[in-house]
Amino acid sequence: MTLHRLGRGEAWVAAQLILFVLFGLAPHVGPAWPMPIAFQSVGTVFTLAGLAVLGHSALKLGSSLTPFPKPLPTAKLVTTGVYRLVRHPIYSGILLVAVGIALFTMSPLRMLLVLMMALFFDRKANREEAWLIERYSGYREYRALTKKFIPWVY
Repeated sequence: MTLHRLGRGEAWVAAQLILFVLFGLAPHVGPAWPMPIAFQSVGTVFTLAGLAVLGHSALKLGSSLTPFPKPLPTAKLVTTGVYRLVRHPIYSGILLVAVGIALFTMSPLRMLLVLMMALFFDRKANREEAWLIERYSGYREYRALTKKFIPWVY
């Protein structure tokens, strides 16, 4: 069964949860990192920035917020706030938090899991966008004008 077969995208949420659990349980393995204070400081900044992006994004979605990639029947397309800069700021925020934690804990294994999360969220976003195109007539134009995860880059 592929990840997009179920109705709202339940398999995507289950896979996401597994990635989060693996990330949380990942031990610190590998050699000591140089300049630990610098990595921890950068990690703290990334984590706080990611939490801010997550919070703002969730507030902008309001009652349209769902963990599933398929939009709710009552959902509205949001293109303001941080959604002016990226189409999937919640995924961007999660990735920022994950990079921040990986840097703060100086865990190469967590950094590898961040890469896996980034690939996962890219695929999940593609599935989500297929549903958004079906649902909102203006989504194709919004997608053409707005980057997916990183403003002005990707």
